[in-house]
Amino acid sequence: MKMVESDGTLVTPNLTPVADGIVRRLDEQQFVERFRMRAQLPMQSPMPWVAFARMTDDDLGAIYRYLKTLPPLPTP
Repeated sequence: MKMVESDGTLVTPNLTPVADGIVRRLDEQQFVERFRMRAQLPMQSPMPWVAFARMTDDDLGAIYRYLKTLPPLPTP
């Protein structure tokens, strides 16, 4: 998805299990750790990393497992 804002354009990653996507590249533990790590970085992002980092490992794992069930959709 592409979001055009006044200060730039943001292209979101494809979260379906495409061959070159993040859901296929990371295992569940790496996916959870990514949320923990990103929440600690001093950056501005439309992604609410800190809010997601407050979730339990089980909740983040459930998101990962759900994303794995989606049909792969190519990135436009």
